Amino acid sequence: MLPAKHRLRQERDFKKIMQKGRGVFSPALRIKVLPNLKEHSRFAFVVSTKVSKLATKRNRLRRQLSEIVRLNWEEIKPGFDVVVSANPPCLKVDQKDLQKQLFILLVKCQLIAR
Repeated sequence: MLPAKHRLRQERDFKKIMQKGRGVFSPALRIKVLPNLKEHSRFAFVVSTKVSKLATKRNRLRRQLSEIVRLNWEEIKPGFDVVVSANPPCLKVDQKDLQKQLFILLVKCQLIAR
């Protein structure tokens, strides 16, 4: 799990990112990014009931995405608010492919220099 200072929690932050943020998409994931004025980036992971009706599957997917970001935190540029949303095909993707897709989207958003 990400430390509390690296997580987005406020509803006003979510609304601002969803309205003004720049979006990048893949079949399994969507990312919205907005610069913030902080020394660190903050992340939120959204998995709706459209992905799965079972809370256990949604929570597992949320934990997997959070862990991918946590393990690769050193590569992520500071100063951004990021909302990662899962699409229904996300459940059919294994952990490695999920990590690849997330990395590709982060590179497209210029949050990781590759």
